[in-house]
Amino acid sequence: MKVKDTAGLALRLFIQKAATAGIVIMMLSMGQTFLSGALIPVTHSTGVMAVVSRLLPMTYCVDFMRGMFYEGQSSAPTLHPPLVNLAIIITFTAVFLIAGTVAFVRAGKNR
Repeated sequence: MKVKDTAGLALRLFIQKAATAGIVIMMLSMGQTFLSGALIPVTHSTGVMAVVSRLLPMTYCVDFMRGMFYEGQSSAPTLHPPLVNLAIIITFTAVFLIAGTVAFVRAGKNR
């Protein structure tokens, strides 16, 4: 399941119109793509952009792939080694899976 599909399912709990949800998902995806370092490495980010980029799970996925690509090079433009990024990704996945399950069950009970 793609990130966009998962975001779509989550937003459908709060947004009733499919067209509105599609627009919101596209805006969030574009912002996350920019802030995650997929276009520009976040290793040199400062201030608010550095804080926001480190809160996004996609940052660690991009950094993981960049770390795998530059593995063995001392000047790799990554935030963390690949294993640290993998641990962070697994942690994000577990937290959001549990939170999503709880929200889905609560939404089902309230209907």
